[in-house]
Order: sequence, then C-alpha cells, then structure tokens
Amino acid sequence: EATGKIPESYLPGPGIEEMCTGPMDCATGLTGKATTVLVRRRPGATRLVVTLRRLPDAPTLAPLAVRVSIPAPSGEVSAATMLTADGPAERRVELPLPADIRPGAALDVDIRAARAISAAATPAPRSLTVAAIEQI
Repeated sequence: EATGKIPESYLPGPGIEEMCTGPMDCATGLTGKATTVLVRRRPGATRLVVTLRRLPDAPTLAPLAVRVSIPAPSGEVSAATMLTADGPAERRVELPLPADIRPGAALDVDIRAARAISAAATPAPRSLTVAAIEQI
C-alpha cells in the first residue's frame, strides 16, 4: 500500500522528494557521488532505463564512470557507463528488472559515480544529473 504513492518513472520536477531517498536535488536531478531513487515496479516491465547527463560546467569530471544497480533478494543487477567531455551529453543505462521484485513493489535504483566536485552556490558536491528513469 505504501508504494502506491511512488511513481513508476522519475523525471526531475517539484513535489517528488519522496522518490529520492539518497542525497540529491530531486527537483533538478543533480546528484553527488551516490544516491538512491525509488520507482514502483510497473506490471509487464522487463527493463529499466536510466538517462544520465554530464555536468556541462565540470570538464574536470570527465571521463566519469557511473554504475547503476538494483538490489534484489536474488542478487543485485547492475550496468555501467562513462560520461565523457566530448560525445553525447546524455548516456542511457539499461538493465533487466530483477524477476523476484514483484509488480507494485519499490525498486531501489542506486546510482554511483566515481567522483564528485564542489558545486557553486551549494555546500553539496555534484557529479551528474539524473535526467530520467523509465521502465520498458
């Protein structure tokens, strides 16, 4: 019942703070070295797609290794990508949804970057932007 209020996808915006259980600015998607975003498992979905965006004013972070994982009773599923200074500003990470997490349950989407930098106008370090989390 408690997971019924958690959306099945994440797009940055106001009023969704309950989705971001780890340290990040949920309204903008800006995150530091590690965070967790909750999404509710959608019936019929088999894959999770996470879109990550490099920080445009932080070339010293590139290349930045990022790992996305979903913990599950049967073991964690994970995938990795590299955010680079040249090439696409966004990278999509796709991973299978664990079969033992039933539809309607909350998925912990863990996002970990190799490092972070100090951010202007905020005391929190920043690594990247989580642009979207979707299920297909």
